[in-house]
Amino acid sequence: MNIPLITIPPPLMFLFFNRQIAAGIASGAIKGYLRQPASAASQRAAARETAAGSPPLAGR
Repeated sequence: MNIPLITIPPPLMFLFFNRQIAAGIASGAIKGYLRQPASAASQRAAARETAAGSPPLAGR
């Protein structure tokens, strides 16, 4: 009786939450996906900071 209780729930959870799982994997795989510069000036500033070796500041 323990075998069905262990093997059935994970596939059911995957079927119900497939979109959320895929979205989470995709959003974590793309660098800078959540933070995008708002203007061309901030893009140039971010490029200069990245070229200088320091990471761009969050919240711009």
